[in-house]
Amino acid sequence: MLTNKIIKLRIENFRGLNDLEINFNSGNYFLLAGKNGVGKTSILEAINYAFSSKYSKFTEIVEGDFCTDTEIKISIELND
Repeated sequence: MLTNKIIKLRIENFRGLNDLEINFNSGNYFLLAGKNGVGKTSILEAINYAFSSKYSKFTEIVEGDFCTDTEIKISIELND
């Protein structure tokens, strides 16, 4: 069970998210809302990938997960 809260999330070069930073420090809840294809699921899968200790169907990184170029690393950073 997670005892700390995620304060900040930064994602670079993951799926359609070239450079994204979200600050969650405004309360206990955070809502992701938007049209299809804008990155809501990508944000959740990036968080899942950051917390996963093993690869699964949802956390395996494939070439299509790179936003721009496979030479540029994917970066997912969580701060609590």
